[in-house]
Amino acid sequence: MKLRKLCLKDVPFMYEWMQDKDVTKDLHINFSEKTLADCGAFIEKSWTDETNLHLAIVDCADEYMGTVSLKNIDRTAGTAEFAIAVRKAAMGHGFAAAGMKEILRIGAEEIGLEKIYWCVRKENRRAIRFYYNNGYRRVDFPVLIGGGVRQKRINRFCGISGRRICHKIYQNYIDSSCPNRKQKNLCQNEWRTRKCWNL
Repeated sequence: MKLRKLCLKDVPFMYEWMQDKDVTKDLHINFSEKTLADCGAFIEKSWTDETNLHLAIVDCADEYMGTVSLKNIDRTAGTAEFAIAVRKAAMGHGFAAAGMKEILRIGAEEIGLEKIYWCVRKENRRAIRFYYNNGYRRVDFPVLIGGGVRQKRINRFCGISGRRICHKIYQNYIDSSCPNRKQKNLCQNEWRTRKCWNL
């Protein structure tokens, strides 16, 4: 598995999951209205988009398995919204988990983001189960993104934040704020007693 830029050869596979009701039934966008042309336009726009990073998850034969994204990237605030969608053929084979792990790494280490969040409909039990199984937990949405989203929309979703990304943030805090080993040890002990979403 690897991530790469989206290519026009990905169009039929992207269109496939968009038309699969089992894949899209709990998503907050009506993907069934999308066309092949829409997929192509989305891919072409992704090549020059500076606010959103959309990458293809591909197998060892370079076949498209899904799209993983960092949306609404704010380099000043150090935030972005994570999103992922995979074909049914990719489910259960580790593509989603690997793609998520890699783009979170890119966000934290290459882009320098401090906070990555994502929104899941409360009815989307499959997605929530996937995130929980991969070590991610619900957070208080207004606290997570500073209350910048209308409350009506907040109530429809649960925010999810990653323990791994939070650990990196907290480690950065330890490295920059604790001048000696004793204080660093105290900070580490504090981390062990705190929930990720309380950072």
